[in-house]
Amino acid sequence: MKITVIYAKPNCQRKVEIDIPYGATSHDAIVASSIESLWTDMDLNKCNIAIWGESVPKGYKLKDGDRIEICRQLNLDAKMLRRKRAKGGIKRARG
Repeated sequence: MKITVIYAKPNCQRKVEIDIPYGATSHDAIVASSIESLWTDMDLNKCNIAIWGESVPKGYKLKDGDRIEICRQLNLDAKMLRRKRAKGGIKRARG
């Protein structure tokens, strides 16, 4: 079955399309895609996984055409970011 694995950073995105056997899990597909080798700072143990924007466990059984999104950890805690904005330390991105 055909699966797409995506990992995005603020300035770039990588998309790898692979063909894996039926019954494979999201973790199997990520390993088969070798997408982790593209970034030295990626730690799959700390990343969440989503299929078409919906969070799933790493053992999720894939369906043909699924798009796996590897979700990075946030650089800043959302609550801390709001506090910094309120104090005027960080400006909101426009665009």
